[in-house]
Amino acid sequence: MLKASMFAVLPLFVSGAALATDLSAMEPERVVEVRQEAFKALKSSAGELRLYVLGKKDWQQQEVDSLTGQMQRASEEAFAAFLPGTLVYPTEATAAVEQEPERFKQAQANFQKQLSHLQQVVSSGDQQAAEQALGQLNRSCKSCHNGFKQP
Repeated sequence: MLKASMFAVLPLFVSGAALATDLSAMEPERVVEVRQEAFKALKSSAGELRLYVLGKKDWQQQEVDSLTGQMQRASEEAFAAFLPGTLVYPTEATAAVEQEPERFKQAQANFQKQLSHLQQVVSSGDQQAAEQALGQLNRSCKSCHNGFKQP
């Protein structure tokens, strides 16, 4: 389920190219807000998925597949919003995002790889493997935060 806050930026999420075009016309502060909303949506979907993976909610295949799809879209939207000149308040990103772009792209690629693996495992219905895959995804998040997010 999409959170209400996502509806404010949902029209931007047509495609990566459309998103980048729309974002480039925005004030940097607004781009940061869009990026932060996408990360909040990602975190919310991951938290909801965690409840299924840990067995705190009965596994519903359609719902868990939907959640991983939401996570994919939110991550693409968040990463697309790291445009030059958007390391302004209220960002939590560090200067390393622009100073070390290849390392930042590698961190994004690692996240996307882990998310893709999670999607495959979730689609198989293997809850135990999904728990491991979600843990790997969380580690990729923390790794990126350690290098590119203010404490």
